[in-house]
Amino acid sequence: MEQKALWIVGAEAVDPEKGLRFPADLYVGEGKILGIFSGGLRSAASEIGPEAERLDGQGLILSPGLVDAHVHLRDPGQTHQETIETGTRAAIAGGVTSLLCMANTTPVLDNPSVLRQVIERARREGSCRTYPVAAVTERLEGRRLAPLELLAEAGAVAFSDDGKAVGDLVLMKEALQRAKALGKRIISHCEDSTQPARSRSAEWKMVERDLDLALQTGGLLHLAHLSLRESVRLVRQAKREGAPVSAEVCPHHLVLTQEDEGRYGTLAKMYPPLRSPEDREALREALSDGTVDVIASDHAPHAAQEKISSFLDAPNGIIGLETLFSLSFSALVESNVLSLPELLGKLSFHPARIFGLPAGRLEVGGPADLVLWNLRVRRKVEKFFSKSSNSPFLGWELPGAVDTVGVGGRIVFRGGRFLGH
Repeated sequence: MEQKALWIVGAEAVDPEKGLRFPADLYVGEGKILGIFSGGLRSAASEIGPEAERLDGQGLILSPGLVDAHVHLRDPGQTHQETIETGTRAAIAGGVTSLLCMANTTPVLDNPSVLRQVIERARREGSCRTYPVAAVTERLEGRRLAPLELLAEAGAVAFSDDGKAVGDLVLMKEALQRAKALGKRIISHCEDSTQPARSRSAEWKMVERDLDLALQTGGLLHLAHLSLRESVRLVRQAKREGAPVSAEVCPHHLVLTQEDEGRYGTLAKMYPPLRSPEDREALREALSDGTVDVIASDHAPHAAQEKISSFLDAPNGIIGLETLFSLSFSALVESNVLSLPELLGKLSFHPARIFGLPAGRLEVGGPADLVLWNLRVRRKVEKFFSKSSNSPFLGWELPGAVDTVGVGGRIVFRGGRFLGH
């Protein structure tokens, strides 16, 4: 069926690449942005022609769709927790139009055949653009490298054993070298298993080791879910020394602290664990000064019965796709740490740039993956489109709501509902 052209009129556009906010009308067709006009619809229509569906953006913020660089879809093999279908619907409901899905599925994404199956199923069943991250080592066991070259050829955008660190220094060094030759990043789960579990040293010592390897090899390194001021200091220094490193933090580490574990119990159990107020402030400062490039959800669904356990025995992880923007906006924009364009840069432009994705930009000729945000409202977190609901933020009232989401120029979500094709 032929896709109608679309006018989005009267919105305030945000360009996260240039850091600009401006009133604009967008003309969308053929899955792309065909025109961006700050002179208003009337003058724009005279150039292109007015025959198109009209979408009123008055009072709304228009931005590129978010790019979540850290998502566990649990599919294949763990579909009692999440599926490609439910996870990508949760993404769209949170304004995420592109995501990177992690390799710790069953079977692991460590061979081209499984990887291609995920890509094909995401194409058929997914609501957003889904980019697989393949494993660094076979079966995530840390003993032998996966066939990185074949995985890249099959469609992997990066490599990670997330959920586990690559503990063997020699293997990690070789992985960085081989991934560099492919132009791909290694995403490091920063947890040194020789250190006490969930300790501060378990994180920062692995950050230190991997930064040193990146400096030695020139390999492209992305540090996942940083939580400590020590980690921030190490990254800041490594960037000064020219290390090809990028880093991410998660909204829950920007909002909660270790004291909240007592309040929310296993719903607040994650890795890395919640830290001190001083660590939280260090993460916010690192986002402000550019030490940290990306905010990602680390969406980690678990079935309800899995979290009904002692804190010691419960699995790590919370869901985060649907609260990614609102929590980040609350922690950073409302606190005057970042401007709205800067925040959207951390949530869209920078992750797209780092992982080489065609996303995160508001530009003529670019894909029409777009979100209209209503920042005038606050919404209560009451339900999720995710298959799981393991979130400490249930019942919170958060700023901002997703009004409309378009993927490839097609409106797929509006007013809290998915639209049929």
